Amino acid sequence: MKKLLLGFALLSLILMAACGGEESKAAQGKTMEVEHSLDTVQVPKNPQKVVVFDFGMLDTLKQLDVDVAGVPKDSLPSYLSEYDSDEYEHVGGLKEPDFEAIHAMDPDLIIISGRQMNLYEDFKEIAPTILLNWIMRTIWIRLNIT
Repeated sequence: MKKLLLGFALLSLILMAACGGEESKAAQGKTMEVEHSLDTVQVPKNPQKVVVFDFGMLDTLKQLDVDVAGVPKDSLPSYLSEYDSDEYEHVGGLKEPDFEAIHAMDPDLIIISGRQMNLYEDFKEIAPTILLNWIMRTIWIRLNIT
């Protein structure tokens, strides 16, 4: 049940991002609590600058027309090749993130996967960070096909 609630929280976060306005991070001032396998974190509603290290989530955000600000461009799959443009910041590799570049972006949210799990503490010093693991992905898929 707890994992299902986590899935709903992530779904809500993404839908809010998809419907968000142009408010700045400071102007928003509202957050929501998201619990994942490593932590419970306060995430700003309607995040404007999202860094995504999980290609499955990047594809989902693409399908929902949610903009992202930064991706690891070195290993993008061909179906996500549009993210290999100057419009998106390069945030390093899947296993070797560029923390300086990420910090300079001042993101509102960072979404990581299991490959970056051991670097979670470093990510969360920069911005609220959510670990999207296979359980979350499974819940996400179930929510979107029912």
